[in-house]
Amino acid sequence: MVCYNGFKEGVNMKKSGVLLLILILVGCSINPTSQSFTTVEPSDNVDGLSTLEIHPALTNSMWEFTEKTKSLILTDENEVYSPVSLYSALTLLIPAAKQESKENLLSALALENPEHLTNFFKRHNILSDEFSSLLTNSIWYGTQEEFSQSIEAELSEDYIVSVHQADFSKEQETSNLIKEFIDNRTNGFIKDLEVKVSSDNSLMLLNTLYLKDLWSQELFMDTTINFTTPTNETIQVDGSKTVKENGNYFEDEQAQLFYYSLKNTGGVLFIKPTQDLNSYFDEVNLVDVYSKLETMFENNYYDVTFEMPHTDISSRFEKINDFLKPLGFEEILSTTNPQFSYLENGTPQFVSDIIQQARMVVDNKGVEAAAFTQVDVDTTSAPPMENEKVDFILDKPYLMIVLDAYQNPLFITSVLNPNQSAQ
Repeated sequence: MVCYNGFKEGVNMKKSGVLLLILILVGCSINPTSQSFTTVEPSDNVDGLSTLEIHPALTNSMWEFTEKTKSLILTDENEVYSPVSLYSALTLLIPAAKQESKENLLSALALENPEHLTNFFKRHNILSDEFSSLLTNSIWYGTQEEFSQSIEAELSEDYIVSVHQADFSKEQETSNLIKEFIDNRTNGFIKDLEVKVSSDNSLMLLNTLYLKDLWSQELFMDTTINFTTPTNETIQVDGSKTVKENGNYFEDEQAQLFYYSLKNTGGVLFIKPTQDLNSYFDEVNLVDVYSKLETMFENNYYDVTFEMPHTDISSRFEKINDFLKPLGFEEILSTTNPQFSYLENGTPQFVSDIIQQARMVVDNKGVEAAAFTQVDVDTTSAPPMENEKVDFILDKPYLMIVLDAYQNPLFITSVLNPNQSAQ
């Protein structure tokens, strides 16, 4: 472990993505002290880390989890949510779970082998002038709580976790300390950051993810789009326009799909449903959408006139644990039958609440996104001869899915009204 205090000078921070995930474990008789930030040092060797292979089964697992949880963004507002953030946080429960609960958790996550996670966490550890994708896992616990050495070793080696101590009895001071840590790892991108700390806390697991990248092709022109909202109101929105030759495009009865690549990692999959978003989610499994990406990459026989609104979207989701319970997490998230223990003495602990707060900005330069999630845990077809010309005008409610280089779904966003700015 090495100290890392902030971002390198000169890093272009115009387009970034941040997501962070907090798991708070609550206990009793706590009087710990604070310590300096010690984390795994990020690498600027993009080519070196890009050689780390992500197992296809892990990507499939993340898409299955995204399908399970997609209805989080089906509201009457614009929403943004990070499936990978929530997924990654839940995997940090694996080393502390009882054997039967561990099996249930792996099943609920559709995770074939936890060993597949290590390269994923290592690969998202890049910080450079050109591109950043920085994931940090950490543990915060009190000095009077003896953390299990075997669990700590497993988390450190397989989940790339750093360890910290904090005085949870000093709620405001510790809240400020953790905010400082989060700002340190995310360049202060998250606005109105709220970290709730209770004197009952015995342990906190924290995950942050910072993403910055630009579009691969910056040949956008300014445009105005006549956008039809769900209430059939036509509004004018500021946007960008370009023509993408040999574009990755697909359409069927349910939707038009267009993939626009980022300069260094993955890209954004734009989905324009034929009907409304609710009907689309009822009819379509997102795992099937993932399977169409290969077809889109192979059949790039389209010159796509692409118009997209500029968007700035914020969301906050509470009681995600209640949302997850009927999705295979009922026993794992039980409040009456504790399923976890991170402590040397084996004191049972259980998840009591999960909250995520997120923001995502998309414009003519690239993508910038952020998410904050808090999890409280208490103790006790054939190509044409020439390119077909198609229009992909985002002039009605649509979806955006931000993907990494292995098509893992980092963020999913619904846009109902592009003029609705983040609060």
